[in-house]
Amino acid sequence: MVKTNKIIAIGYRGDRRCYLNVSEEEAIKRYCDYNNISEEEFEYNDVTTYPIEFIDEFSCYDIWE
Repeated sequence: MVKTNKIIAIGYRGDRRCYLNVSEEEAIKRYCDYNNISEEEFEYNDVTTYPIEFIDEFSCYDIWE
């Protein structure tokens, strides 16, 4: 059986945080904690949540620490 990974990118274009193999709910909670905002503010600001499932590789435009 092939293991599928899931990465969830959250934020605005050019400034997203990525969370690997956690639930979307956990990723949103951690994003809000990192940015010191409430989950209500997160919903109000219409932040993009973009989940991607992959096996062991995927394309990206850029990546950094």
